[in-house]
Amino acid sequence: MPNYLSLPQLALVGLILSLAELSSASVQCSKQSSEAQQLQLDDGRLHVSSWNVLKGKLDGWQAILKQQQQHGGLILVQEAHIQQGMLEALGDNSLALFAPGYISHDLPTGVLTSAPIAANMHCKLQHIEPWLRSPKAALVSRYQLSDQRQLLVVNVHAINFSIGIDSFQKQLNDALVFVRSHRGPVVLAGDFNTWSKQRTELLNSTANELGLQAAPFDKNKVKSFAGWPLDHVFYRGLELERSDVIEVDSSDHNLLQAQFRI
Repeated sequence: MPNYLSLPQLALVGLILSLAELSSASVQCSKQSSEAQQLQLDDGRLHVSSWNVLKGKLDGWQAILKQQQQHGGLILVQEAHIQQGMLEALGDNSLALFAPGYISHDLPTGVLTSAPIAANMHCKLQHIEPWLRSPKAALVSRYQLSDQRQLLVVNVHAINFSIGIDSFQKQLNDALVFVRSHRGPVVLAGDFNTWSKQRTELLNSTANELGLQAAPFDKNKVKSFAGWPLDHVFYRGLELERSDVIEVDSSDHNLLQAQFRI
């Protein structure tokens, strides 16, 4: 069974966190057994997809996830609803982590990260929407790569309804504490609800500060509000080979995917 850690014990998973930095978040971390650290996530290339599935409300999302699972890489899902057969759609070869957010129809929705191997560490974060008072989730996980480096993966569904950007900034900063303390490659992706210039500039400047690059996507195909794309994929320490958008009818967000060379 995973060994859940309190905030003062987070150093045991190789992270340097402070209570002051994470005072606005509910955080739960787990470190896996040594066996998980011996498996490798990739074969020299890594496929990453990120998709808000709209809580599985529309038909056809299962087929999209099954198709993505065939790539054998990482699948980052926002508004995941695991009680609706999402784990079954990902298949037996998927090892999924789920961080619950808000409750929809008496069932939790949140963010889910699927991989072909177990993460050797993961942390679940929750922040409260200022207006709706419902939680929004982020999920941090870490995997062994074929070149012996550790890949940190951050899956975010960002706070949406707020006046100003204080709550949005706190959630982003708390998730990125892990990136700041990590010296290896990083994938940061999700639905960031960057529906304004202010939010977009904050996300981009913070990513740039941490040495993260934005994977390019066709802005006409990415889910947007008032011309501002909401979904993003950032990376560090990996070589981007391609990135594109898969247009779907099974969600109000299209799926982002990227292929990396390790």
